[in-house]
Amino acid sequence: MKFQYAIFDMDGLMFDTEHLFVESFLQSVAPKTGMDFPKDKLISIIGLNHASTAEIFPELFGTKYTCDQCYAISEEWTRRYIDRHGLPLKPGLVKLLRWLKKNGCRIAVASSSPRSKVAAYVESVHLTEYFDVLIGGDMVTKGKPDPQIFQMAARALGCEAPAACVVFEDSRNGLLAGKAAGMCVIVVPDLQDPAKQLPGYAYAKVKTLADAVLILSDHNSGPA
Repeated sequence: MKFQYAIFDMDGLMFDTEHLFVESFLQSVAPKTGMDFPKDKLISIIGLNHASTAEIFPELFGTKYTCDQCYAISEEWTRRYIDRHGLPLKPGLVKLLRWLKKNGCRIAVASSSPRSKVAAYVESVHLTEYFDVLIGGDMVTKGKPDPQIFQMAARALGCEAPAACVVFEDSRNGLLAGKAAGMCVIVVPDLQDPAKQLPGYAYAKVKTLADAVLILSDHNSGPA
């Protein structure tokens, strides 16, 4: 079945913000709270929505400050960074979006971040025209690795057959969610390499989003 729909994760996939997330904790949250934030534990919560993160945060990092307090510090540091340097796009994003639109695909973002943040980020880099649907983690009751957010995005796009939908992800939780939704997942590793962690789960792994164009072209030129 040809791909007619595409769903994008956001942080670490469209925008180089997962590095900023980690740096915000190491450079700002840790000094201000006196808490310890091992990098591997920070990476382990990437791809989770806020409710899921808040649930496991005390076990990972302690209870001196709450998850909300720490995230408020992190978000302020990140806002200042983006105000100074701009929102960093991941390589190949625009090329892939243009190819998808040219070939008649409907496109969604399905991010664990709140929808307001998704919309603000997409608008700030003038990419709104490419996306038909924006879904945030605050719109679902179960975060990744549960497939709910991808299933919601697919319904909003008008997709009735999961096999017609391709998902672009960089995180382990995202790969698990896309696979559970019955969709083909193309992995673009960032801080993690989920295709290596979960062999056989990804439809393909590419270095940049632009590299996915050839894979999609080959797939869609095959039998219907």
